[in-house]
Amino acid sequence: MSTHDLALCQVSHYNHANYSDLAPRPTVGDDDGNNSLFHGSASGMMTMVPPVSVLDVDAVPDRLHTCKRRLLEQYHIDSRSITLNPLSRANTTAGRNEAAQLSDVDAQQPILPTECNKQTPEYVQEVALGAAADSTVNQHTAVAASQDIVDLFFLEGSQAVNGLCFSPYPTYGWRTAEERRAAIYAVFKKYNVATHLPASPAALATAQHHHSHHQHASIHAINKMAIETREQYWRRLSNVYIEKGVKAAAATAAATTTPTNCTISGVPRHEPEDPFYIIDLGRVVEQMARWRHELPMVRPYFAVKSNPQLALLEVLGALGSGFDCASKGEIQTVLDNHLVASPDDIIFANPCKQPGDMREAQARGVTYVTVDNLLEIEKISRLMPSARAVIRIKTNDSKAKCAFSTKFGVPLNDVESLLQAARQFKVDVYGVSFHVGSSNSDPATYVSAVRDAYHVFQQASQYGFNCTLLDIGGGFPSVETNTASGEATFEDIARAIRPVLEELFGGGDVTIISEPGRYFTASTHALLVNVFASRKLRMSDVEKASSQALQSVVPMDEPEEYQYYVNDGLYHSFNCIIFDHAHPTLLLLNDGDGADAVEGNKEEGETSLSSRTRRPLRITTIFGPTCDSLDCILRKQPFPEMKLGDWILVPDMGSYTTAAAAPFNGFSTHRFEWVSSIAL
Repeated sequence: MSTHDLALCQVSHYNHANYSDLAPRPTVGDDDGNNSLFHGSASGMMTMVPPVSVLDVDAVPDRLHTCKRRLLEQYHIDSRSITLNPLSRANTTAGRNEAAQLSDVDAQQPILPTECNKQTPEYVQEVALGAAADSTVNQHTAVAASQDIVDLFFLEGSQAVNGLCFSPYPTYGWRTAEERRAAIYAVFKKYNVATHLPASPAALATAQHHHSHHQHASIHAINKMAIETREQYWRRLSNVYIEKGVKAAAATAAATTTPTNCTISGVPRHEPEDPFYIIDLGRVVEQMARWRHELPMVRPYFAVKSNPQLALLEVLGALGSGFDCASKGEIQTVLDNHLVASPDDIIFANPCKQPGDMREAQARGVTYVTVDNLLEIEKISRLMPSARAVIRIKTNDSKAKCAFSTKFGVPLNDVESLLQAARQFKVDVYGVSFHVGSSNSDPATYVSAVRDAYHVFQQASQYGFNCTLLDIGGGFPSVETNTASGEATFEDIARAIRPVLEELFGGGDVTIISEPGRYFTASTHALLVNVFASRKLRMSDVEKASSQALQSVVPMDEPEEYQYYVNDGLYHSFNCIIFDHAHPTLLLLNDGDGADAVEGNKEEGETSLSSRTRRPLRITTIFGPTCDSLDCILRKQPFPEMKLGDWILVPDMGSYTTAAAAPFNGFSTHRFEWVSSIAL
């Protein structure tokens, strides 16, 4: 494979978190277990002992009470007739003694960072006007911009609203609201999910100022800037866990070394420079809440292949998701870990199945299977006699990043022959499925596919099949879609297909499911890689000429290529570049927390620097750690100059990364830090 065949990482916006003055780097506990932070900021001097919990909603029951009332009003429910007592929390005592001391403001209840976005004038105005909660969020909006959507999701079916649902459609899964919350909390406890992380001091101080009697005009300007964006959230946590890694490595080194300075065999050694993931399980909850908000009639069946990490699967199972499995291994993972109430919560969504996998599915009680060809009908009749077949139809996936129609899906003209074969082999046809391809940016494609599926429903009825299942597949983008690019967001797609689903399948006789994968997991992971080697190469005249388009942002007086080596690459997490057509975004951590937005136009050959950088830009190539020269994640693009030991933050690495990673050359990323950005 030629290196020119690969579109590597994005470099168009690698450092745009300009808030170093507002949110200095937090500290973590010292060896004695004390947590403290003292600094100067735009909102005054502040001391935090210990850090205020990011997620302790019990500290602000009045605010949550108000939030619930607003949510009920948004859904036209009279809150006076409903009990609005705070929901019982699985952890009612955690963080109650935490407090923040502010020297220049009134002593008031500290405000959660997850609530800071609700102190903006825009939010207050929206509530005053009765605007419904919008589930759209991206990398540059507040971390908890949809905390109200999460609260609404947890209210559905709860005792707080007398079992009422905010939709004519049933809630997902079999759990009550209280059981759902308790199940998620149990998963968080199992994986030691950090929900008491150091809060951004400036955000806390600014929110506190907002409620002070001594407001000034300048406070409102600071307030907007202090709201923590998704990128700022990742940057802040990155520093926390880098420091944690340094301390853990030192502790491990001390514990594994004998007085004679000999390392004890069999004890794993943790290195402070090891690459690691920060995984936000709270983001999964938020994504499910958004899904319920936009497509309440569609139950998600998570595509296990996108990220089979058990913690993610357990959270999704607790939220009421079903599962899309493509092999007996995935079926075993779901059933052996008791993630579903019944095998009917699994769809065996592989149109071309191996015989051994079919036997396992039959033995485990899995009945929903997809099919798109005549031979598969015959196989199902022999190996899965209890199967309920779902016909997979071909769709227009020309605007998808990963098209599937070349491999799967029966053309509409051939559906009748498939139905005839099903009658002949006595295979029950229960529904229709389609998949418009991964990351499809065209809502019209989904709408067209739904109408095609409805046509197949009519055809099936002519052959005596009563179809009761519609599977609208996956391909939904993560909420991090760049709206400026013109690509459709999840909300755009959902709001386009929802009226069509209600028009054609809204009678209640048809169960509608979907197979989202990256939608749930893409934005849950942030990868941290470390620079362990570098060198400079003088560019040839030919290379210099080919780089002239970069001269407006990169000094070309000394035409040199800066090559760096990081400890994760194309064979491990960055395999998504090859297999998923991904373009990961690279963010240099702690580059003064500057705003280094470099925008390029490949067609016109122009590159412009939109704001100044803290480090000089260099023509940069970044290699992974293996011995293969193909292991390259960035090639001859402008990037800030780096030094040994620097860290690169790569957000949105939760889909089709670790799932397909290989330990080639013995390299792998095996450190995971679990956090939650939302309040349960």
